[in-house]
Amino acid sequence: MKKRFFPVIIALCAVLAFSGAVYAAANRVELGTNVPNIPKSLCYQAGSISMQFSADTILRSGDVIQFTLNNGVVVCKDIDFYLRLHDGAAATFLPGIITANPVSATDAGDTLTVQASTAPGAGALTPAPAGTHDYGFRVKALAGSQIIQLTVGSRNVTTGAFNETALDDFEIFFSPMTLATDVVTVAIFDEKATATYLWKDDKDASGIQYILDSTDLDDPFLFADNTICIDTLTFDYQGERVEVTPDSLPVAADNKLTFTGEREIARILATAEYALVTCKDAPTVGNIILGEGQGATCPPFDFDTGAYYCPGTHSNNKLIIQALTNPFPVNDYKISLEVKVNGLTGDQGVYIAETSMEYLSTTTLDEVCNAQSLNALPFETYVAPGACTQSTDVLPGGSGCTVDCANKVVKATTIASNLGITLAGGQNYLRLGLPSFRYDTGIVKEGDVVSVRLLVEQYPCGTILDEEIEIGTFGCAPETRATTLLYPYFTPANGSYFWSAYAITNISGTDGNVTLYMYESDGDAFTGVVATPVKAHTIWATRLDDSIVNPDITWTQTAGTGTPGDALCYIQASTTFTADGFGFIAGSPTGESMGYLPRVNGHE
Repeated sequence: MKKRFFPVIIALCAVLAFSGAVYAAANRVELGTNVPNIPKSLCYQAGSISMQFSADTILRSGDVIQFTLNNGVVVCKDIDFYLRLHDGAAATFLPGIITANPVSATDAGDTLTVQASTAPGAGALTPAPAGTHDYGFRVKALAGSQIIQLTVGSRNVTTGAFNETALDDFEIFFSPMTLATDVVTVAIFDEKATATYLWKDDKDASGIQYILDSTDLDDPFLFADNTICIDTLTFDYQGERVEVTPDSLPVAADNKLTFTGEREIARILATAEYALVTCKDAPTVGNIILGEGQGATCPPFDFDTGAYYCPGTHSNNKLIIQALTNPFPVNDYKISLEVKVNGLTGDQGVYIAETSMEYLSTTTLDEVCNAQSLNALPFETYVAPGACTQSTDVLPGGSGCTVDCANKVVKATTIASNLGITLAGGQNYLRLGLPSFRYDTGIVKEGDVVSVRLLVEQYPCGTILDEEIEIGTFGCAPETRATTLLYPYFTPANGSYFWSAYAITNISGTDGNVTLYMYESDGDAFTGVVATPVKAHTIWATRLDDSIVNPDITWTQTAGTGTPGDALCYIQASTTFTADGFGFIAGSPTGESMGYLPRVNGHE
């Protein structure tokens, strides 16, 4: 046993020594990532990436570190910022051990040194005057691309101009103070916005100028500028892990970096994270009153309250979003509304009529369903259809059945708001109240279907909901219906003592026609068609004997061979409108009389 013991110890020491040597080898990068759970989404924030560079690592001007998103995932929001590694004040720089900064070292004495490039064929370094340039990475990716690149270069601290080959060829060399295992850590996409390390391009300047940091008053570098947002709807892998593949694209082949460590930057939830839900009473989307005629005022209709929807057609309409697995994250949110008519955007005749919408976040469904009031959420920006050239001046408002360009708001986006969501509150439900909407009767018509595209996003990226919601159809159902009136008894029309009469009242808003059916006790039957329509809300009345000879009524005998009016009879009147009526019998010599109501559609 003793003879075997020492070889084992020697072998173990050799392995440990080799491992230490591997870890401490130059140009090795240990990756670390933060892995959030995210829904499958058009655009959502992924996690951060940290890079631990080993001792003696060299980064040369023009070197590129590249991360490729796997399995069809792409960046959904442009990334473009400068991350400083070395301040350029002196040849040697101490990154320090402040982990709150995007660049940090293991020990305070660890150094980064800018020196002439040692790559084959490199020119001599011409040092810039101290403090005129600094050195670091340009971090860039385009929306729709799978590629994120970090390019080594220098930045003019006055103009912000970036050049990956500036001041001839240079390299940044990392030296540990004492231990070969010391590392320098560089973090990206971790929401840091440290003023002395991070700058973004001034879009108003000519060319690329990284001069805007977090202290800028007009367009500061924000935490959102140091994030990565990804589109996972294109994810073509059956699993749930979103990973990146790192690569080193050095200027000199002998300076290639080797990567180890974590590569996962997000994990896609197996089920949908957010969904529209309803309260206990099922919602019914109704018909919108379409103002017509000279006296119409066309007031705005309101999806939430049901104002100016056709009576009895619209109820229990509340827009409620539920967070299905975890409460809504504490963040700032923006909500966009875009009006559509028959599925089409643009100037289709319906417009946002108010300068704000409403919201309420709660823990339970009962709370959000039973709430009597919501909180105002103002709109920040408005969009008019292209035909309205003064779109920048468009505002909701106005009145009447014609909408001017100044009020044709077809899309609106709210201010950023936390929507009352707090970590302690644990809100699982978010109710949104839509603004009211105006319409132009010169454009919309009966039967047009109105919908709203509702987009709820969290800052800096993250689509909570993107749904098209139908909010109504123009035009109320006709208020008229065919009616049958039965007058069960009349004396003979040609009688000498009693006479009979009847009235038919059009109680609808639509003109219509009447057809009469007279059945006599002697077996004769006659059909009479009244030629002149009965006007809406008017009364058509006649004596029975007069109706038989009225030239406006065309009679056709359908049974028997006798004369009309020579026997007791009953009358059935069929109308194309909603009707009521009255029957009347009187005695001529003495004036005695009686009246009755007809049976309507077979009912008393």
